[in-house]
Amino acid sequence: MNISKRSLFLLALDLLCIAASYQAACFLRAERIAPVDFLHPFFLLCLFALPVVLYIFDLYYPLKLFKRAETAVDVVLAGLSGGSLLGLCSYLNRSFSISRPIFIYSLIFFCVGTFVIRRLYDFIFKSRFLDKKTLIIGTGPLAREIAEIIRRTPHSGMDIVGFVSETDHVKEGRMKVLGNLGKLLSLVAWHKAQIV
Repeated sequence: MNISKRSLFLLALDLLCIAASYQAACFLRAERIAPVDFLHPFFLLCLFALPVVLYIFDLYYPLKLFKRAETAVDVVLAGLSGGSLLGLCSYLNRSFSISRPIFIYSLIFFCVGTFVIRRLYDFIFKSRFLDKKTLIIGTGPLAREIAEIIRRTPHSGMDIVGFVSETDHVKEGRMKVLGNLGKLLSLVAWHKAQIV
């Protein structure tokens, strides 16, 4: 099973968000700085249950555009589903029980944090400054179609440097043909391409 690094990045941020939300809720409830019990069964259950619910609502798909309204709805629905699951577990097993204010504050902070994380993720990858330089081998219809799909996908992670011709004689037209296959290694080195 191949797991995207971007999905793992989102998961790591979500786990930090869960911890921060729980800590902030405990602080608000206690109204003072006090040690937070990160070994409480409720918190440990949150670390497992909430990411699973986010996954079910497709909030870990690495190529997804996290549009504001759509993401807000998904996050709220995921939060309500996660809250229902946590409430059910607390009802069935009293060891998961926690005070109602901490429960509610944790979920509110988690939903807000999750939304902010998705919007930041969207901003980072739509700006494309982390994209890998890419060469496309070929100059035919398939190569042009691949290039168009990459350009239309802001989260593709690829920045097309140019095309590499399979033959010596190619009419460039609107395509940026950098050279032929015989020069591939030097083209990769010259343009610092990371993906071919």
